[in-house]
Amino acid sequence: MKNILIIKIAALGDVLRTTCILAGLHEKYPNVKISWLTSASAVCLLEDNPLIEKVIPIETTAVVHLKENSYDLVISLDDEPGACNLASDVKTKKLFGAYRSGEGILYTPDSADWFNMSLISTLGKDEADKQKKANQRSYPDILFDALKIRSGKPSLHLGQDDWAFAKRFRQSCLEHNSIKIGLNTGAGNRWQLKRLGVSKTVDLANELSRSADRQILVFGGPEELVRNQEIIAKASCPIVDTGTNNSIRQLSALVGLCDVLVTSDSLALHIASALGIATVSFFGPTSAAEIKLFTRGEKVESPLSCVCCYKRFCDFSPNCMDVISTDQISQAVEKLLVIRSSQPS
Repeated sequence: MKNILIIKIAALGDVLRTTCILAGLHEKYPNVKISWLTSASAVCLLEDNPLIEKVIPIETTAVVHLKENSYDLVISLDDEPGACNLASDVKTKKLFGAYRSGEGILYTPDSADWFNMSLISTLGKDEADKQKKANQRSYPDILFDALKIRSGKPSLHLGQDDWAFAKRFRQSCLEHNSIKIGLNTGAGNRWQLKRLGVSKTVDLANELSRSADRQILVFGGPEELVRNQEIIAKASCPIVDTGTNNSIRQLSALVGLCDVLVTSDSLALHIASALGIATVSFFGPTSAAEIKLFTRGEKVESPLSCVCCYKRFCDFSPNCMDVISTDQISQAVEKLLVIRSSQPS
């Protein structure tokens, strides 16, 4: 029996997409027990997953007891000091990833393909940025190769209450035979340029709703409340508001109602990927190459040369989101709907 500890604390979407390594670890190490250290807010993305023995919120006293355990493998995938300190303190036969030493925060040689492009890169920020921009491998593929495990998919296990919530919403707000297209074009307040603008979202909704058998749904969290209300008010087509105060698991179940989800590089993208929902995702400041589409999907990338800058704010005009056209996105949606209609029911 082997014991593995995964340290992946943030962000929510990154935690969820990292679940793609679970199946491969179980195959490589039969009868393995996997514990996962994460943030309290991310626990809901990992709980009830049969491939995880124990989910440990970093904010709880359970973290203290980690030092009393011994692991065969610790997989440390966060570069934050607190996570790296824990990776160094836990007893393990093998460590993969980031840790703290007397020289500062370092990372193991076998994890260099990922961390060489990170904020803790030993190559320096300029070289790290250069490699990140040039990189064409996805985050999952880098991990699959480095850990020497087979490819797997992200996994999200929702409960009966979550699906019942979505069922009630469908019965009260949606037409039975309609094609449901979700729009998740916000990205919270942290990443200004991950978002598609309100006016473009309105134009996109109007374009996609021209067929009578379609319903447009708008998604978002609390930070998108005013934004989504503005989108609904300005659109010339009916838009179904899925709400902005849902729990993450409720949001996930609602995403599961969609035939196609149009989304920024955000948690919703990884939820759709885990649930097998077709996605059209758009990218500007973050790397499109790092995102692996585990389901039917299309990537719409900004053509500007400055993309993949990872800047949260930008003074350029036009910026990377400005030059993505609604036609590009709507054509990608139509392509996925054609594929959907050609598949046997």
